[in-house]
Amino acid sequence: MRGLSPFKAERNPSFFVNDRKGAWFDFASGKNGDIFKFVMETEGVSHDEAVERLAREAGVSLATPPHVPTATARSRALGVAQKLTLVDRIGRELQSRYSYQEIDAFLSEFAVARPTTVASNSKWIYAKTALGGASNEVVLQIAEELGVAVDGAIARKPPNAWARPRGLKLFVSHISDDREKAGRLKWFLADEGIDAFVAHDDIRPTLEWPAEIERALATMDAFLALHTDGFNASCWTQQEVGYAVCRGVKIITVKMGKEDPAGIISKHQALLRQRRDAEAVTKEIAQVLLDDPDTHGILMEARKARGLNQEVIPF
Repeated sequence: MRGLSPFKAERNPSFFVNDRKGAWFDFASGKNGDIFKFVMETEGVSHDEAVERLAREAGVSLATPPHVPTATARSRALGVAQKLTLVDRIGRELQSRYSYQEIDAFLSEFAVARPTTVASNSKWIYAKTALGGASNEVVLQIAEELGVAVDGAIARKPPNAWARPRGLKLFVSHISDDREKAGRLKWFLADEGIDAFVAHDDIRPTLEWPAEIERALATMDAFLALHTDGFNASCWTQQEVGYAVCRGVKIITVKMGKEDPAGIISKHQALLRQRRDAEAVTKEIAQVLLDDPDTHGILMEARKARGLNQEVIPF
């Protein structure tokens, strides 16, 4: 379905809606998302408020869904050595993110008191001292909030966009100038059973940008480099590529411009756009993932309940 943009005045309809996957794309403004994002954009509310509002309108009760074991359940299995390692990692994470005052404010949210005596002028030591008497449960809760993982003691927390993934989790790396192209790919990837993470679309303004990106990189099933001109010069995309290489996940490169992939990623044969639209490029990406033994099973399971969108959107 299509209609006039709700965000900008126009004469020709450029607002697309796909009922089967519950998604929309507005070419006039470049915005896109699901029904929750639409309510957030049109009514100026938070994600949680949008969920509550739509649930009320639908007469649905919001119950806590099944999820991974809570910190309370896992705390019994956290050994002394694991706890010390985890506290050390938390200390380093807090040191890199916050000032002393911000560390105090953060820890106070978990009822962790400010340390009275610290034998070093180091935020890392300061945070470790504060956490010295904290329970296993509190340490795990803090680690979850920060996205810190140690020796399998805690699962890496996914980004909010993947809190309830509906398919294979694909991280789409792109430069900011080409976020609309990444958004169009995300639209069609959903039809193939692929839940794409596009930072400019999937990170809410109230969330910490680097932390959400790190969580997506840590929990992705595969990595897509949308290689447009300027990709090699971006420190963000190069760090994302390095993360994917170190994790050993399936890496796909789509060459969109004249620039060739550089560095380690250059060893991967790039898919060429060749003036194809977004739907055609997406189908080739899906086929590569189906052909790979590490991603085949995940994608096949997700595709069972998915149809194919026949409407071509210009790329």
